[in-house]
Amino acid sequence: MATEIELKLSIAPDDIEIFLQHPLLQSKHETLLLSNTYFDTEEHDLLKRGVGLRVRSIGDKRVQTLKTAGVVVGGLHTRQEWENEISGETPVYHQFPEGALPKWCAQQKNRDQILPIFTTGFIRMLWLLHTKAGDIIELVLDQGTIQSKKAYLPLYEIELELKSGMPAALYQMAITLQETQALFIENKSKAQRGYELHKPALLSTEKAETSPQALTAEYAALMQKNLDKNP
Repeated sequence: MATEIELKLSIAPDDIEIFLQHPLLQSKHETLLLSNTYFDTEEHDLLKRGVGLRVRSIGDKRVQTLKTAGVVVGGLHTRQEWENEISGETPVYHQFPEGALPKWCAQQKNRDQILPIFTTGFIRMLWLLHTKAGDIIELVLDQGTIQSKKAYLPLYEIELELKSGMPAALYQMAITLQETQALFIENKSKAQRGYELHKPALLSTEKAETSPQALTAEYAALMQKNLDKNP
């Protein structure tokens, strides 16, 4: 099990060319073509139990991932995840460690209701960045779509994932990146947007309109609150 800490940012498609000219992104990077299928029941029984389940295709490789709903504060997504490589296109439940899956999944009749409900497909550009303070941050730019059986959404998103160091470094990196154009905090994960697309009646009109600068004060206050609790 790993704990994922990342900051998601939305970017306008017209700003991508300028974004790619940022000095931080002139180092070597990797480009991947990723395809993901998300699984749940029509009634979202896994989501209701606080987990998300997907199978990712990277070339001939297949990786299944189980994530908790986690916590989102000021655009910072923190959650637990389990993943392992599989040979097929559908989840292999017994490969997850004991206790990772909800007890609801223990019954075969319940697992039989779990089906593909939406997909994401995108080109990912990936950089591994090191700060002067010694933090290591994985920066990715995703461009593609989120698609259900009846509808789709365009996807243009930046993710800053903390590999080593302090979470505050993610905000500082976001501020540095938006020196060339506007970036905005994205509180919704790809999975959440996919679920909303699967159930159009639940589709939210909420937009990411908070800048990283505005959230640094909020984040600092949260960090101080934690310090006060745990001196």
